[in-house]
Amino acid sequence: MRTQETTRQTARPSTSKIWRFNGVAAAVAVALGGLAAVPGQAFAAAPAANSVIGNTATATYTDASLINRSATSNTVQTTVQQVGSFTLTANNNKFVAPGGQVVYAHTLTNTGNGSDSYTLSTAQSGADSFNLTGFAIYADTDGNGVADNAVDLTGTAVALASGGTFKFVVVGSAPGTVVATNTAITTVTATSGFNAATDTDTDTATVTADAVIAVTKSASVITGPIGTVIEYTLTYTNTGNNTATGVTITDAIPQGVGTGGLKYLAGTGVWSGTVAALTDLNAENQSGITYEVTGTAPTQTVNVVIASVAPNVSGTIKFQVEVDDEATGVDGNGVAAPGILTNTGNYIYNNGTAPVLTQPTNSVDFLVTQSAAVAANDSNTLSTLVGVNDIVEVASAGQGTTVSFDNYIWNNGNGTDTFNITYANAGINGFPVGTSFQLFQADGVNVLQDTNSDGVPDTGLLASGASYKVVLKATLPSNATGSNFNVVKRATSAFDPTKTDTVTDNLAAITVNVVDLSNNTTPTLNANGAGGAATAGTPTNGGAAWNAPAINPGTSTTFTLLIENKVGAADNYNLSADSDAGFSPLNLPAGWTVTFRNDASGIAADCSTTGATITNTGTINAGASKLVCAVVSVPATQVPVTASPIYFQALSPVTGAGDTKLDAVTVNTFRNLQMISDNTGQVFPSGSVVYTHILTNIGNVTEGLASGNIVFPDTGINTGASFSTVFYFDSNNNGTLDVYDQALTATNFQDVTDGTLLNSSINYTGAGANITGLAPTESVRIFAKVQSPASATPGTLDVATVTANVSGTISGVAAPTDPVNTDTTNVIGGQIRLFKTQALDANCDGIAETAYDDASLSALPGACIMYRIVAINNGVSAVSNVVISDATPLSYTTMFATPLPIVNTVTVDSFGVVLTSTPTAITVSYPTVLPFTGLVQTTITSMNGGEAKALEFSVKIDN
Repeated sequence: MRTQETTRQTARPSTSKIWRFNGVAAAVAVALGGLAAVPGQAFAAAPAANSVIGNTATATYTDASLINRSATSNTVQTTVQQVGSFTLTANNNKFVAPGGQVVYAHTLTNTGNGSDSYTLSTAQSGADSFNLTGFAIYADTDGNGVADNAVDLTGTAVALASGGTFKFVVVGSAPGTVVATNTAITTVTATSGFNAATDTDTDTATVTADAVIAVTKSASVITGPIGTVIEYTLTYTNTGNNTATGVTITDAIPQGVGTGGLKYLAGTGVWSGTVAALTDLNAENQSGITYEVTGTAPTQTVNVVIASVAPNVSGTIKFQVEVDDEATGVDGNGVAAPGILTNTGNYIYNNGTAPVLTQPTNSVDFLVTQSAAVAANDSNTLSTLVGVNDIVEVASAGQGTTVSFDNYIWNNGNGTDTFNITYANAGINGFPVGTSFQLFQADGVNVLQDTNSDGVPDTGLLASGASYKVVLKATLPSNATGSNFNVVKRATSAFDPTKTDTVTDNLAAITVNVVDLSNNTTPTLNANGAGGAATAGTPTNGGAAWNAPAINPGTSTTFTLLIENKVGAADNYNLSADSDAGFSPLNLPAGWTVTFRNDASGIAADCSTTGATITNTGTINAGASKLVCAVVSVPATQVPVTASPIYFQALSPVTGAGDTKLDAVTVNTFRNLQMISDNTGQVFPSGSVVYTHILTNIGNVTEGLASGNIVFPDTGINTGASFSTVFYFDSNNNGTLDVYDQALTATNFQDVTDGTLLNSSINYTGAGANITGLAPTESVRIFAKVQSPASATPGTLDVATVTANVSGTISGVAAPTDPVNTDTTNVIGGQIRLFKTQALDANCDGIAETAYDDASLSALPGACIMYRIVAINNGVSAVSNVVISDATPLSYTTMFATPLPIVNTVTVDSFGVVLTSTPTAITVSYPTVLPFTGLVQTTITSMNGGEAKALEFSVKIDN
């Protein structure tokens, strides 16, 4: 036997193992809806035909302006071609009597990466003693060593998917004229339809005048669940002309994955030569046969010795095995997983003249199908609690709270299964009316999903012997009272809905909750001036607010809110604010916001520092409290107001327990303007860059009137020699500097503030029309155009200061601080561009068979791809710290050591094509444990303008 492969460098590991579906087994598996898991050999398989391999290189560098930049290359791709690969097993050596028939068993397996068809043929050697007659090929789909029918498959194409197998027998007869020691040599050939590759087995028949023993094996059934009883039949026949003695047959009981498999059933051995049952553990002669079963599950062997078999005599030995169903493995074997169990016997004998070497029987496959079993209980360690009154108990819960019950669903079947989860409120002992139930995944956070689309939430796929925690959450009504409530949860196998089990979830008692809300920072028994340890305080301070701080418009103030869970189980509270204590709907003054935050002030516990934003307190245990910071923000346009009411509420979403209190906010008169933003940019010498600035009135009075003017100087203040900055008003409000935009001077901005405002419908009407100014929240867009002189050198830095001068007094309030922005401009001279190309190295010898190109390639598994990443400094100035990074493609490839990754100094044309190449001493880091997938990277200290470097490395496609 050998493996045929086209243009591949390394033989792929053989997959001709016992864990392999044959034709009938695959058909059975499909008929049964497929298997959850089929054991198999693990190896790095070749990519499927037409898989695409591709990646992109990147580079980072520092230009002459000391700015960190990055660049990416184009993406190159390689399409994996189909490989024709298959195995044909096995060579046979048989004895035959003159005029007798010989049967050879073979298995064909498609080990390629795509579907293929194979033509079967035979040829008889001209260098042997004789030719067999009636030579033909027959299907043997059940693998019992006997032809399925009389259809000769010689010259017929057999189609197999990748990984598929086909079993067949080759049958021929010896002429009656042959004599002892004559041989007939036959070759069986399978020819691939994909690439015409061939593989052959050699079958040899040797004529003997003595005994010829043939042993075949069959099974009463070839598929079934755990617990199935299989009767194996070993049929022996002496087709020779002498009596065979010491016919010894050994048959190892097959074992599956782990400890699961088949186990021998004691006392089932039967021989056709005697009526009495055979004794398993007696090595003594039993009327012409010695029968013994040695070992213990899962390593049992049936041993048979028949004293003699006369010519033309046949007989059978039968015994029974069971597909193991012991989930705990108490018999030393363990539950058998779904999959193929293959049984092959071996035999030796004396032909009357000399011993005959060991020969195998045909192999018989049994497909273990899936069986379902389930346990639902309260244990994450015990899977044996089935059908008992399992109870998961929670001692108590508060009104409106959510009670969680953890139940464990155990897969006691032999294969992966999914279990549907349902529940039922338990009649007169059920939960109160209004209780809502919901199933959650094991994390208790994500809702249990319906993974198999049958309309019922389930565990998802659960391996044999594994468990999954299902969480049932019961949300109680806020007015619920009483004790001893039950809900029954049921787990049902999706594979076999007759397999089910239940567990009961019990809540022993419900408690009533009380919450208190105050401005305190530490718990008190007399909150808000009234109440006690078990009651809430009063909402107002004699009808007035408890606190009423004064703030500027556009700012905020923080109230401390202490939420105390006075009575009941742990609870949580939604936080809300309202201006009229109705809380439905929530009403606040226009533009006002209230944000609740965690207190982050540490030991001080006074909201001097706030943390994350919250809308709910989170769980507060009974008798405990939580300090919350309520940040009240008012808009910049808010007119002055005194003691505007703010009611706060803490309300449990589960129990309905709640409390309110009254505070207030006073808003001052306030003037303020804001200009955004500072900008940075790059230009080439003599180039220009345009920056955008937005001037906004964030005060609560109009600015830009005669009593409060806004003036821009006509130029910025530049630090770079010969740099200039000119301001423009975005007259048409399109966000782009164009010919319609008005250049600003020191005197015309009063008109500009009456122009097209970002948040206003007023149109610009020309000089002298300044009557409205810049109202609260209104904005104008200003462009600052910075011009670089031609003499500027790369790395020159200019900082332009942009100031809006505000003056005058409004309603007795002085002008605010002038808003200022800065525009920072760098002159650059270097830019890195990346070009990526690839070439095919079919032999993985470091020599490319194709030219480097960015076009797609086609390659076989086992071939190599050579990558080249060219980095070019397209600028006029040097760049530094150029880091070129690439990686072996994540799928289907590994790093290859020929050639090792290298950096070359190259010259290129305008398209990035390499013209000349010279190796450098630049270090490349790459995976050093081969084969390996990972990062390939190099750092180039400096690259002058126009200079180019190329990083080159090679990867190998998995095979």
